[in-house]
Amino acid sequence: MPDIPHEYGDDCLLKFEPGETPKYLYARFSKLETCPPPAPTAPNDRVFKLTQDPELPCCWEYFSDEWYVSFEYLQDPDLSR
Repeated sequence: MPDIPHEYGDDCLLKFEPGETPKYLYARFSKLETCPPPAPTAPNDRVFKLTQDPELPCCWEYFSDEWYVSFEYLQDPDLSR
């Protein structure tokens, strides 16, 4: 993936120093198995650009007609999803 300049969003102090929270995160999946129809083909090797949620600064999401991808830092690091 090319080196993309950082754009910063609202502070997520659970994980980042003040002023260092990225507005975008990138997710790439591999080794996912496709579910039976009508599920879409597994997005292996596809890169999703997740945007920081304006209401939840420790949550990033991607929406499309086919996919919803989210990542969130939670208070307990073992629960981050």
